[in-house]
Amino acid sequence: MDTNTKRLARLRGDYFCYFGAQACMASYFNVYLQQQLGFGGRELGWFNGLTTLAPAAVLPLLGLWADRTGGSGLLTGALGVVLVGAGMLQCQTGLAGAVFWGILWETARSACVSLADRQTVALCGARGGY
Repeated sequence: MDTNTKRLARLRGDYFCYFGAQACMASYFNVYLQQQLGFGGRELGWFNGLTTLAPAAVLPLLGLWADRTGGSGLLTGALGVVLVGAGMLQCQTGLAGAVFWGILWETARSACVSLADRQTVALCGARGGY
């Protein structure tokens, strides 16, 4: 198997894992926070607001770091953080812990798409288009 075929298989796996996790997690997460942790409307609003806004500040720094280091292994690391963050979110009982792990999860989740897209563009360039 040549290098480009391996890279393509890895990218397919990355996208599959990302969108699979997204479909499983995001579709029911607010219901989980409400029913299992007892969050009301105010807590859900803070959780959703902070976990959505924080990555906007962090992702440009992560992108700068990926550009300077070449990003090798960064996508796999981000996918690992998504899994750990998702697991730790379920262990939280208060708003502060849930927000901390939610920000970590959302930042890593958002980074996965941009890092995978970067690798896809590089692969297409190596193959002369797709």
